[in-house]
Amino acid sequence: MALALLAAAAAAAAAAADAVECVSVPAPRLREVLPWYRTVRACWPARGGSAARYPLHVFAHGDFGGGASYEPDYAGLQEDLARGGFVVAGYLSCWVDAECANGELDVVQALLVVDLLAGGAAGRGIPVDIDVPWTASGHSTGARAVLMLAAAADTPAYLTGTAVAPYMTPALRAHLPRLAAVAADHPDPMYNARQNPDVPHYNVTRTPALIITGTRDGIEPRGSGWRDFTMLATPARAFVNIAHDTHLEPNAPHPHEARFIAAYARCQALRDAAACTDVYITLPEVLPVAGVGDANSSPCGGYVACDKARAVAAPPQCAQYCQ
Repeated sequence: MALALLAAAAAAAAAAADAVECVSVPAPRLREVLPWYRTVRACWPARGGSAARYPLHVFAHGDFGGGASYEPDYAGLQEDLARGGFVVAGYLSCWVDAECANGELDVVQALLVVDLLAGGAAGRGIPVDIDVPWTASGHSTGARAVLMLAAAADTPAYLTGTAVAPYMTPALRAHLPRLAAVAADHPDPMYNARQNPDVPHYNVTRTPALIITGTRDGIEPRGSGWRDFTMLATPARAFVNIAHDTHLEPNAPHPHEARFIAAYARCQALRDAAACTDVYITLPEVLPVAGVGDANSSPCGGYVACDKARAVAAPPQCAQYCQ
């Protein structure tokens, strides 16, 4: 009996440690035909108490993943990211790409989320520390959006002269210098002008970026995730191809890349040494990383990592991809 009580107490403690709190707040500036989905859903760890504050991580959903689909599709991923020690805020607007210029305006939605929380999150009960650098991740169209954020942060000419430019106000662009890292989960092909409105000026030179794909992603063009990686010029960049994952893995109740994304964000934004160990040593061994010759892999297999500041170029035989 005593052992059963101890086990129950341990299970209750573990559940409490994993608990998250979530709220939905109105965001009338978001772009959405149905006004009740001009909303931001924010989640954070419940374990920290009333005085705790967490860095901001913006999440960008995929096509058909906003509106009423957002929580069924992404609540698991969002909450798992929050367990990594973030306020994770996702917009429900741009339910489908067609509402937002084929998804080109999702990058603006992400910045509007930052602007909303920077303008008084405490009054909404959201314990975000807006004074530390922020990070972002997204799936599919949302992955394209966060790579666009990185390019806009690093290359001021990016998006000027496009249909997106009028929406990228100086007030929104002012948040870009504090963007510390992005993670693109099954991203669209950034070399395709139908997806990226300014391919000629697309250049990620500073912002750390993580690209994640899967061997069974049959929605994005074969090899496009690796090709997106090769377009990056930032000194810190990583590529992961997970065996057997489809394009819809991020919609799973607990997608296994959540821990990798959270660790990458903590490593790059917070200089968290334990998180960097996870990214560069532990997680590549724990995740079912694809091999050489598998669909959507690099020439070196399913994992390539570069981080000049930490002297990382892995695997060593593929150091040329870190030049």
